[in-house]
Amino acid sequence: MEHRPIEELLQELSLAGDPEAVIRDHIFDFMEAIAESPGARWSPGQPLRLFLAGYNGSGNTGADVRVCEMVRQFKAIVGPELLEPGLLMVKEHLPQDLFPEVGFELGDLYMPVLMAQKIRGYHGVVTCEGSMFKSSHADLFTMLMASALGLGAAAGKPAIGYGADAGKMTPALREFVAETCRDAFVISRSKASAELLEDLGLRVESGADTAWTFDPSPRSRAEALLRAAGWDGAAPVIGIAPVNPFWWPARIDPVKAREMEETGAHAELHYGAGVFHHDSPESRAKYRAYIDAIAGAVAADARGRDVFPVIFGMERLDERACGHVAEALEAKLGRKVPLFAVQERHPRDMVALLRLCRVLISSRFHALVTSMPGAVAGIGLSMDERIRNLFDESGQGQRAFQADEADLEAKILALLDSEAEWHEAASVASERTAAREIRRMGEMGLAFADELRRHHPDLPLPVRPRRWDSHLPALPPLIEDLLARHA
Repeated sequence: MEHRPIEELLQELSLAGDPEAVIRDHIFDFMEAIAESPGARWSPGQPLRLFLAGYNGSGNTGADVRVCEMVRQFKAIVGPELLEPGLLMVKEHLPQDLFPEVGFELGDLYMPVLMAQKIRGYHGVVTCEGSMFKSSHADLFTMLMASALGLGAAAGKPAIGYGADAGKMTPALREFVAETCRDAFVISRSKASAELLEDLGLRVESGADTAWTFDPSPRSRAEALLRAAGWDGAAPVIGIAPVNPFWWPARIDPVKAREMEETGAHAELHYGAGVFHHDSPESRAKYRAYIDAIAGAVAADARGRDVFPVIFGMERLDERACGHVAEALEAKLGRKVPLFAVQERHPRDMVALLRLCRVLISSRFHALVTSMPGAVAGIGLSMDERIRNLFDESGQGQRAFQADEADLEAKILALLDSEAEWHEAASVASERTAAREIRRMGEMGLAFADELRRHHPDLPLPVRPRRWDSHLPALPPLIEDLLARHA
């Protein structure tokens, strides 16, 4: 594909007053180029090569679990012999055993260039990032997901956003998404997201997240890990999955990048590739209040009854937040609090441990999603619309709070104090939510198959009934039982 040298593109980016506007311009240039030279086309007798673009390799349990299940579902729908997936790795922290027979594509180039090159070599693209269309984390993330869809569609290939969330976007980002994704197909993971994307003029269907069907380690292994950390086998486990909700959004900042290179300044805020987390006196104060609210509520509850607090680090980025909660909680309790983090634990162990919780206090969406099939009752501390949408759709909105909500400690403690009154109903609601979402996952698998057939009528997909339960991967016994009980 003919284009300006990458060094020239990066130089233009480094000097820009608005780097994200420059990236958007580069993406549009590549869309024009790939339309003229689309690269590989599927033909009968070939495996179908799909490029999976997401957030894998960053050490994010949720991203790895949901894409693992996505690949299993795609193989069940297309057939393992016919499907040849390639997975984008943004970094190298990836449990590769979750992705057997999947190729890996390192994201070691300027991302618009990388996306164009890889999509040109594949027969279609699926964007896998859950937080696909929003400004709450970083406009750059959304731009890259939208660019993958736009490049795939411009090349005339299947371009599918799978299990996508949408939220508030800046005007410039909304316009960019509407333009780049107008010929793509997006399956959302909530009805609220579908409505927002439809307002942008996109072709959308409602679906679900894909992490619901994940099979963790055996319960006996999780119990052994927890006992080794001091659990007596009887005390109710109170799980905590914190984040720093207030150092987002992250933005490209060439000035900070140069200063960091020259003096080491801003290193603690550096996300990667010239992108830096938000920082201000106000955000630091909100973060401190959030940490204190969690620690204060859990400590007060632990002083009133026999409970066993456990902290879960669901992503490498959460290391400091987990450490701050542990420090504050230990100071109040006068004893160590176990911390299980993805840096040391496999995702299968992390999910098995989460399912031992009686109550999970979480700002991590996928900590809640992966625990709910195990009937765990959740309390959500939300930084954007994901957890709110999940709790509202399952009739549990009274246990979802904003991370900067007034009197947060008192609200969490009130729920913990009254937990005996609502726990049974919440556990049932968790199971019913999981059953409903797995059904939606099957329905979106059916829509996925239809979209592949729309592009490739000759694709020899296995013949199966047009039912949701015929478009799921093989299910673990716990999930089969859950579906039978909540049909």
